[in-house]
Amino acid sequence: MILTGLLLLVSTSRAEPPQDPSDRPFTLSWEAALGAQWVAWVGDESAIARLDPIPTESVRIVQSALGIEITGPLNSYAALRVEEGLVHAGGLESAEALVGIQSSNRVFGAWVGRNDLEVSRDRDYEPEQLIHSVRPVLSRVTLPIHAGAAAVSAAWPERASLEAGVAYPSLTADAPYVRARVRLHPLGTMPEAQDGYAEGVRFQLGGAALWHPSPSLGTSLWTDADAELRWRWWMLSAGWIRFDGPQLSQELLAELGGRLFGVRRADLYAYGRVERATGLEDGEDARWLGAGRLCWRAAEGRVRVYTELTMSREQGTAPADGDVVVLDPSIERRNGTAALGLQLHW
Repeated sequence: MILTGLLLLVSTSRAEPPQDPSDRPFTLSWEAALGAQWVAWVGDESAIARLDPIPTESVRIVQSALGIEITGPLNSYAALRVEEGLVHAGGLESAEALVGIQSSNRVFGAWVGRNDLEVSRDRDYEPEQLIHSVRPVLSRVTLPIHAGAAAVSAAWPERASLEAGVAYPSLTADAPYVRARVRLHPLGTMPEAQDGYAEGVRFQLGGAALWHPSPSLGTSLWTDADAELRWRWWMLSAGWIRFDGPQLSQELLAELGGRLFGVRRADLYAYGRVERATGLEDGEDARWLGAGRLCWRAAEGRVRVYTELTMSREQGTAPADGDVVVLDPSIERRNGTAALGLQLHW
């Protein structure tokens, strides 16, 4: 008993006092991805002015990024990230540059800076985490991907989250975007990447609203509802997007895919996405868009070699001017694509 008491006394006297959160050191983490793609074929009627993503055959840098994150005292953090440019293709542009703070249990948080404008399911993922190199059409043509913003968040860890805030698309914007997005995932957090692995069954229900009361551009309202189901390497998702702006645009989309088979340390995956959008162009009744990817993954997904196909079918009737005889009044165009790509992750 005496020996036991002495040992307890010594161990107690040598124990370090509880560490003050303000004394914790800074920690640094980073991630990177580099992807290159040879677009071997593009339909000769493809045009960016008509909302097609690629105008001609080319070699381009896609789904590439470099990001760092620093965590500091009092659960503060800072993030800096650059991505392959969307406007100036092949160049890097600032995507994230923000500072924030969150509670120790990650229930509450707040941040300010430049960040992703998360309003639809595809924007929950960074470009290199997406299955396809082109986002759904309404996501990429109606709103910017990134914006200067401030937001607050609340979460039930592993079960649900809510984020709301304001965002400014440019320094000269006459009104901010006011937005909110909620996610419900009662069986656990979803994988970080669209082709990631889920432990058992996971599903998420999401919804968002974005209001832009611009005096010069007019008031617009953007709404979204989506669902995603994961089981191991397989995923199934669906979504609905509505953009009530200068004209009403809507989109329905669905995505399915997963691991077909594996050989030693390599695996073959296949994914497909179908979209139906209305209100994109005057005179166009609807546009059907499809995207498919066949991907060979190795080194736990850090190396990906793939072939990707896209297609577009426009439904409607081309107007005739005066006495001109239109032999083919359809507005369907040759604007699909075929590409080969390689992507590395660190």
